[in-house]
Amino acid sequence: MASKNIIKNQEEILEVEEVSEVKQINPATDKSNYLVQIISDGNVIKEVIGINSTVNIIHIGEQSVAADLK
Repeated sequence: MASKNIIKNQEEILEVEEVSEVKQINPATDKSNYLVQIISDGNVIKEVIGINSTVNIIHIGEQSVAADLK
């Protein structure tokens, strides 16, 4: 029964528009809204939201980074 529904849904797929080129964003120079997450052992331990900001990510040592939000 489930496989028949999948086949039926596949037949209903319509033509889709081609995706235009994606604009590359440089968070160090492009002001926008950003979410910076600090992750340790696969878990998010801190989140910071920058509204109308820039984010400069700096590598400061072995496995260490800093994020400067302006």
